[in-house]
Amino acid sequence: DESDEVPLVLEWVKDGAHTVSKPELSKKTDFILLELNRDGIFVWTTHLTRTHIHEKVAAIGSGGPIALYCMRYLKMTPLQAVKEAAKIDENTGGPFTAIRLK
Repeated sequence: DESDEVPLVLEWVKDGAHTVSKPELSKKTDFILLELNRDGIFVWTTHLTRTHIHEKVAAIGSGGPIALYCMRYLKMTPLQAVKEAAKIDENTGGPFTAIRLK
């Protein structure tokens, strides 16, 4: 089941994303993973490729463009922005949690 594969990917990323232990995913698996760490913001795709986002904010999913607009131009926090996106985009749903990187 492809829904069981996302936790495997999360664990692989947490463990350092070493090529030798790279999980093999079903062709049906489809996800986008947003990673935030001290080095910045990164996006992981189903192909297990990692791309550095050279911006201060990022958002993914169907409500991503709305949330980005809210953060960039309305100066909302990420939590405020995703809540605003949920008002407009029916596929954006909670509960939402904000965690600050130390």
